[in-house]
This record gives sequence, structure tokens and C-alpha cells, in this order.
Amino acid sequence: MTIRHLPILLAAVLASPAQAWTTESLAITGGSMTMHNATDTFGSVSVLPGPSSTLDDGMINGTVDADGVHGSSVNPVTTFMFLGIPWKTFFAHSMQTPWTCDPDCTLTVSDPEPGSVTVSGTAWDPLITADFSGFFTEWNGNIFRQGGQASGTGTWIVEPTPESTSGLYNFSLQWSAYHDFGPFQGFTSDWVLTGTAVAVVPEPETWAMLLAGLGLVAAAARRNASSRPR
Repeated sequence: MTIRHLPILLAAVLASPAQAWTTESLAITGGSMTMHNATDTFGSVSVLPGPSSTLDDGMINGTVDADGVHGSSVNPVTTFMFLGIPWKTFFAHSMQTPWTCDPDCTLTVSDPEPGSVTVSGTAWDPLITADFSGFFTEWNGNIFRQGGQASGTGTWIVEPTPESTSGLYNFSLQWSAYHDFGPFQGFTSDWVLTGTAVAVVPEPETWAMLLAGLGLVAAAARRNASSRPR
């Protein structure tokens, strides 16, 4: 890269909304769950937010629930009725299922930690990916995994800018979970979660670090230019 390219790079970085904000909180307001196999639909229900439906680790760090453990069957993330019995969902690293298995039915979720949410795309088209691999549910005394790699899109309500600091957008996330054992063995659950997310632009110090980094690139380019034989 030469010196003449630096103004173009700087302008592109400062103008790029994808570089200007991160998602810091998700508030689930609804959704749906449909269970089916290859030929038949077993049931389709609306998902309601539970007491722990807001995912927020309390820090401005580009993730939503970085500790990976959120909610419980007592304080679920979402809840709904299925076959006349309530489902209660939550996030966890591992969970011991109550039925007998060989090998043992302890389900362990590996890093990245469940609940971690990242956002990419432009301010006009937020593209959302979420590691929901540690998403579990309790149903009729059975606890089984419902998680997967979620993806979706968002629509701005209030677009964040360096001047306004934060913004809001509506989101929709989708994923599927196959049940390889337990009470719904052989079925697949298709999940959709909808809600509102909080986006935050970096603090002025972050922009200062970015500009300092560009300054170092410029200095290196000058040194390379001056060291070339003429």
C-alpha cells in the first residue's frame, strides 16, 4: 500500500457502518417452534418471552451474553405450551438428562460460549449470527438440547451514529435442532426468535486507537518508500 491509498482507506473505514457499531443486548419478545420429521409436522406453537428473555452481559464488548449461562428452568429465557405441558428454555454449558443412557447423557457445550452473539453487515442491512449451541429446554421433567447456530437479519428502528452513541433494531433469528435421543427422538425443531436489539458505536477512544493504527501504517509506508533504490 502506498501513501496515496491512505486517505481512501481512512475514508472507507470512517464511512463504513459495519465498522461503527456492535450489538450489546437482545430482548426476546416472541417467536415460534415447529417440530417435524421428514413427512409430518408434530406441532407448531408460538414462543413467549420468559423472565430471563433479555440477554446482556452488562459490558460494552461486542457480545451479548459472554458468560454462556443464562436463565434456568425456574427463570426461563422463553416458555410455551406444547402438548398441554409447558416448555422452559435456558442457556447452559452442560446438562445431565434425567433418563438412562449408555454412554452417559451429560451434554457438554464447547466454546465459543453459548449465548455469544456477533453482528456483521452494514447499517442498512444488519446480518446476525448467534452461537445458541447451549440452548436447552425442560419439558415434563425431561431436559434436552435445542441449540444450534442461529442466523438472521435486522431492521433499524434507530440507527446508531458516533454522535448518538447507540441505536435499536428489530431482529429475527432462525435455527434447527435435531433430536437424536429423548422423548422426541427422530424429530427436528425449527426455531424462530424475534425481538429488539441494542447497538452501540465505539467510544471516542476506540476511534483514536483506529486513527493511531492508520498513522503507524502511514509511517511504515513512508519508510518503505524512502528505502527503495532510486
